[in-house]
Amino acid sequence: TPTGRLLGSIHIQRLLREAPHQPVGSILDTDIEERFDRHTRLAQRLFDVPIAVVSLVDRDRQWFKSKRGIDATETPRELAFCAHAINTPDQLLEITDATEDPRFRDNPLVTGAPDIRFYAGMPIKGPNNQPVGTLCIIDRRTRTLDDTERALLADIASMVEDELMHIERASVDPVTGLSNRQGFALHALRVLGVARRRCDPVTMLHFTLEPEGPGAAPPSDRACEEFSRLLLEQWDDADVIARVEAAEFAVLVSASLSIGDRIARLRRAAAASGRTEGAFRWSSATVDPEDSQSIAALMARTEGALNRHLEHRV
Repeated sequence: TPTGRLLGSIHIQRLLREAPHQPVGSILDTDIEERFDRHTRLAQRLFDVPIAVVSLVDRDRQWFKSKRGIDATETPRELAFCAHAINTPDQLLEITDATEDPRFRDNPLVTGAPDIRFYAGMPIKGPNNQPVGTLCIIDRRTRTLDDTERALLADIASMVEDELMHIERASVDPVTGLSNRQGFALHALRVLGVARRRCDPVTMLHFTLEPEGPGAAPPSDRACEEFSRLLLEQWDDADVIARVEAAEFAVLVSASLSIGDRIARLRRAAAASGRTEGAFRWSSATVDPEDSQSIAALMARTEGALNRHLEHRV
């Protein structure tokens, strides 16, 4: 719907503004998946290289969604060859001999393990058409690709992009344009990891829209669209906003906030809009940075509060 597309656009634009070169449908710190591993295996075999990687570049690091030939799961961004590659998102970055390149010859990944000499990285783009990382191959000896090999590497990179697109499509609610429950879990996992590294608390809020009265129909898609818009307006600093069930929404914030003030503003905005149906209930839970609680456990806490009717009614 037009409203859903607008909400999705607003959400993506905010993410891009705050975190350039980060995947919108972030899969950082997620488990190894065969659908990505098959592409690094293929690249390693076809190019006869010791190392092949699907690398995603974050603000502070590069993280390996799939890797062949190395044990590390991430490196600081300042050491990442791939951080250079994404600056030319439509071109292959090919380094024939890193020891002769002034950008890389003093890099610890060149002067020490894994002793990079040759690097070729093809940028991969996310669903927002922004570069998010690379498919790269690495060798410990100098070499040069021919045109056919360059085209082949680009083709494999396109297959990785298709996998990212599949994840994004499966992670977005088509009505509101927000993340769905699966997308929320993916985004929230990364937010929780970053918050722990920064020693920031994380707060989750859970909202349930209610029917207009006893026996009334469940909240409509139109009501959910409108409530999504209000959440985006009132929590424009949120890390993740998602529609996690038909009439349920979650907001995750890794910063200090006054919940009472935000809820009061949300109630006034809902009343002023004149278009939301029924009331909403909400609950919240906060995790300290040293707490090892998972996103699933945090969501269970807020859902449990709603189900036990210990929530606030607005």
